[in-house]
Amino acid sequence: KAWLDKRKAREEKQKNKLEERKSRREAFEKKLLAGIVTDLETAERQAYGPIFASFNEGEPVAATNPALLKFVVEHTDLGGSHTRVADALRVVLADKGEDLVRLDEFLSLLRENA
Repeated sequence: KAWLDKRKAREEKQKNKLEERKSRREAFEKKLLAGIVTDLETAERQAYGPIFASFNEGEPVAATNPALLKFVVEHTDLGGSHTRVADALRVVLADKGEDLVRLDEFLSLLRENA
């Protein structure tokens, strides 16, 4: 019986170690993913910020701005469909109640239609 108790204790100890390792690995992976997402957002701003700024010197742009629409058509999966572009803009601007696209909406539009 003592041998069996010793074995169970050892198995329980190993199980606890494995659970602790799993917990640490999950925490590390979560932190790593958060860092990647943060870096992705930074990279998007660095890549697309100057392009957005070229539409209206960095100020909000009318959703009908030809340069904005041309870039969206050429660099998203919306293709040449004006209806699809208009629908995507409507979704991005739904909460704003206006037809001005800011950098955050522009990035969202690109991200959601990549």
